[in-house]
Amino acid sequence: MKKSASTQSGIVTLRAGLSCALLSMSVFLLGSAQVALTQEITKPSVYSGQATITTANCSGSGGLCQGAPACNNGAGPNPDNIQASVTLCEVGGLGGILSVTGSGTGFQFGKAYVSLLYLNGNTATCSRFPAGVTPTLENLQRADSDFASMHLGFWVVRPDGSATLKVTKQATVSGLQNYHTVSVREMQPPNLACFNSGFDPAPQLNALRACGSLTVAQGCALGRSLGVLCPCFQ
Repeated sequence: MKKSASTQSGIVTLRAGLSCALLSMSVFLLGSAQVALTQEITKPSVYSGQATITTANCSGSGGLCQGAPACNNGAGPNPDNIQASVTLCEVGGLGGILSVTGSGTGFQFGKAYVSLLYLNGNTATCSRFPAGVTPTLENLQRADSDFASMHLGFWVVRPDGSATLKVTKQATVSGLQNYHTVSVREMQPPNLACFNSGFDPAPQLNALRACGSLTVAQGCALGRSLGVLCPCFQ
């Protein structure tokens, strides 16, 4: 049966409409996939961490928090019995943000205390040198010298010996997940009676007073509220 001209024209129009609809749907699906892929690619990395920092970790045999003065650890004895905890949240990796909060007891009012991160996991020393490497100037090229990443901030000490730490700074270069210990150090003059110019000067000017192991997890598995800068805690 021969189709009329009007019928054939309707079929052509219908086919054209279907083709346009299919093309539009393909473009929409492709665009949605690209948006989803872009969102996944640009989604910032998030790492959360916690550390319990104590003098007891580094006051035993082989530790640097000895009661008597140590030539490689500041100018005087360690009268502190620090117990502190810190929570960290790093967002965005290199160029991102690291948020830190901490609280503790056993600090000395009037003293300056600072906390740093270390790649070395030994809580007896909190050293920026790799395990088994003597902290001499000769071995300095093997030490972690990225102090901008290591440095967390200064503690605010109250007259009763309690202290708090609250810092927002640029994220670490290598990533929070690569650090394993956190220190509390007292900033003080060197022990001139036995200052050793052949050894790393950093610990001779910043006496180790407490050290702790840092646990880091990807995402929001650890931590508590650090404010709006960390999506883990919004």
